[in-house]
Amino acid sequence: MTDRLYRRRNLAAPRQSGNSAIRGVIFIGAPLVVLIGLFVGRGMESTPEASDENVEIARLEKQVDELQAEFAEVAKTMRGGRGAGTKRAKELQSKLEAWLSGWGAIFDPKRDANGDLPAELQGYERVPAPVATMRVDLLKMMGF
Repeated sequence: MTDRLYRRRNLAAPRQSGNSAIRGVIFIGAPLVVLIGLFVGRGMESTPEASDENVEIARLEKQVDELQAEFAEVAKTMRGGRGAGTKRAKELQSKLEAWLSGWGAIFDPKRDANGDLPAELQGYERVPAPVATMRVDLLKMMGF
């Protein structure tokens, strides 16, 4: 049918070549193989270990905001009087102490004889300050 259309309009029929399968492999198959290889290769890259200090530091820094929100809730409950929220306060106290010990486990070995961090790590000394303040305030609210 298509040949008749082309003859009626005096157009040449498209030429069918025998190497169209080869062209299909080259122009479609080869890029697909390359793309699949890139995605598979990307998935096989090594992932950072959980013990990597940078990952642990980032995790602890993110927890500060969560701890502050929980502290605000506990403080509000404790102001209600009659020992309300004592259980939650003790749970928060243990979380704060665990956070501080985790932070100390990372940075205490890096301190010099005077207890100072090296110059490139001194910016990290500001991070545990709010957690330590929350711990002290919580202990004051609980009556030590």
